[in-house]
Amino acid sequence: MILAILIGLVSCASNSHPLKVSYEYIKDTQLGSIRSQDQALLRSEKQKRLYGALTSRERQARLGHYYTFHWNLKDKALGDQLTLRFEYRQAATGELVYQKEKTIPWDQKGRLEFQVIGDEYQNRGRVLAWRAQILVGEQVVTSRNSYLWE
Repeated sequence: MILAILIGLVSCASNSHPLKVSYEYIKDTQLGSIRSQDQALLRSEKQKRLYGALTSRERQARLGHYYTFHWNLKDKALGDQLTLRFEYRQAATGELVYQKEKTIPWDQKGRLEFQVIGDEYQNRGRVLAWRAQILVGEQVVTSRNSYLWE
């Protein structure tokens, strides 16, 4: 019995992916649109994103998608810098792929956010598919993607 539990714990621990992507979608500015007590966390995230936006125009500029990369790399790869690449497709532009990149000093663990908001969201629509990659030099170290990414 104990052996089965230990094997289960080890197998769960070995399945952890070095890159996780968390996602928030703010599609309207009304805080009252989230009513259920079970959705209190969603309400607080929306409040956090809209905090400080006083005018209707400021709130509209914050609507859209927020993607946060969380990484925990096991070994230091060759190179002194990491490049975090976010590729995505939006509803109004079909198969056209957009890309955002950020190069930072190498760090084993970290967090970085990419946003698709403002005019980018208003003009091109919601994000339909995405891929997140961490590169060292030109080599992809790890990646994740949405279900609809090809």
